[in-house]
Amino acid sequence: MFPNIPPAAVQYDLQKTGSVEVTCDNVLQNGGLPLPPPNVVASFTIPSTTQASTSSTGISTSLTQQSLIEKYKLQDAVKRGLIPPEPPKKWEATAEKRQELLQWKKDAMVLQARERYLEKQKKKQKEEIEAKTKNNSDFSASCQPQSINLNNTDKEEVVTLEPEVKRRQILQTTERKWKKDV
Repeated sequence: MFPNIPPAAVQYDLQKTGSVEVTCDNVLQNGGLPLPPPNVVASFTIPSTTQASTSSTGISTSLTQQSLIEKYKLQDAVKRGLIPPEPPKKWEATAEKRQELLQWKKDAMVLQARERYLEKQKKKQKEEIEAKTKNNSDFSASCQPQSINLNNTDKEEVVTLEPEVKRRQILQTTERKWKKDV
């Protein structure tokens, strides 16, 4: 956020204040942050890239293993297909009630997001099926025999036709001539 301020100064101020907002205010009011004492700077060593990538991968794999449905224990609601109604927007008197209301909001948001995701997936699958069906119908229409009167076509046009189309056209012409003769 502040590339011109040394990370050690930011970490030291965060450790002192315990608040990101206060640290940001300090940077904005003072135009920077004071450098930490030399004995404190040694404790703020930045991990090497291999350690950082290992730790970040470890974190990301543990996060991806648990879905939000599992995290908030919403499996029963998913099985029953329940989407809780939007919780009331009011301030509760007790901390327990506020915590309950907050959890209700979280549950509702997770389940609503899941429903939106599933709807998008259904729509995407439907579009893919329609596209495949359209492609198949276009292909089958192109494979339908076309009746072209060879009497009116030039010999050069017949030569340029595809072998299968040419065969069908000759067969149709022969059948028509045979029906006329009989």
